[in-house]
Amino acid sequence: MSESRRRRAGARQPAAGLAPLLDADPHNPSLQAGAIVSTGTLSLAMPVQPGQTWTAKACGILLESIALRFEA
Repeated sequence: MSESRRRRAGARQPAAGLAPLLDADPHNPSLQAGAIVSTGTLSLAMPVQPGQTWTAKACGILLESIALRFEA
């Protein structure tokens, strides 16, 4: 597939454009059937436990801090 065609496919079908990038990435797993892809994510997905509170503060971009508590 040509680079131009790959870019157009990626714009129409984000997972189609993301899959080959992740396949070539030695630090992240490839997409698997049933995977959830979230746009705008700035970090890796991490396991959570009931009772945990997570906070996030972005630097260099105009986003407010956020806190999230996980309950059972």
